[in-house]
Order: sequence, then structure tokens, then C-alpha cells
Amino acid sequence: MIFIPFLITMEKPKELSTAANESSTAAKESYCNSRYHFCVEFDPSILPMHEVSDNNDGIILYSNNKDISVTISGSLDILDTDTKRLYEDFIGEWMINNQDGRILYEVIKPQYYEVSFIDQDYQYYQKLYTRGDYQLIYQIEVPIDQQTEIDAIKNSLDISFELE
Repeated sequence: MIFIPFLITMEKPKELSTAANESSTAAKESYCNSRYHFCVEFDPSILPMHEVSDNNDGIILYSNNKDISVTISGSLDILDTDTKRLYEDFIGEWMINNQDGRILYEVIKPQYYEVSFIDQDYQYYQKLYTRGDYQLIYQIEVPIDQQTEIDAIKNSLDISFELE
């Protein structure tokens, strides 16, 4: 197995840039998932609350008032669905349920898709990786009036996973 770390980096927005800069020297907390072979390090000063799913498939990180959430989890792909089909199914269902929503950008590759989308209340960032018989999903959800915080949150997380 090869262990691949990745860190998503983008320009830091003003509101959280101080906290994100401080996070590089602050002690980070971590969560590792042995079933789906991923780990995440996060800064508790930015996302101080968290809960692990009952079945230990992932973790949800929250801001103090829970208006910002980050979900990182795995799931089995029992149908062996390719990335493009997973993306089309997700966006199709999301668009039906959010007719006022729109996609800001999308990237679809054989091993993952990445999409940012918006509705009346929230902006979302989602990245889904396919790994043989399972998938890893990483999603950030922020209120529309705090949408600039997505980049600072992405900068504050260090997610790594194993490739088989």
C-alpha cells in the first residue's frame, strides 16, 4: 500500500486567516479510520466540536455554533460505481431538491470528483474519492454569509489516505 497525504490549499479569507495562521503552530487533533484507511488532522480552535458516527465510518467537525460543518467519512461501494456516475447521481438528486441551487465549479476525474455548489442558504464544497470497493467523501457546509470561510477551513485540515 502507498500512503498519500494531501493538503488542499487556497488563498485564506480575511475573517479566518488569523485563526488559520495560528493553526499552523497550534496543537492539532486527529481522527483516523482504519476501516476506510484515512486520517484527518484538524485545528480545534477553528472547528472545536466534533462527533464520530455511531458505526465509526467518519467524523463531523463543527464550529462553536454548529453553523459550519465538515464531514469526512467512508462508505462501501457495493455497486462498483464509477466516479462520473456517482457525480451525476449526486448532482441530479441535489438539483431536484434544490431547484434554486447552482454549481460554482466541478472537476471529474477517474479517481475523484470535486464540486462547489450553492443554494439560498449554504455554500458547499465536496470531494469524493473512489477506492475500489469503497468511497471517501469530504464535504464542507457554510452559511451563505460566511462562504469565504471555506478556503480557510480547507487550509486548516490535513487529510491523508492510503491507496491500495
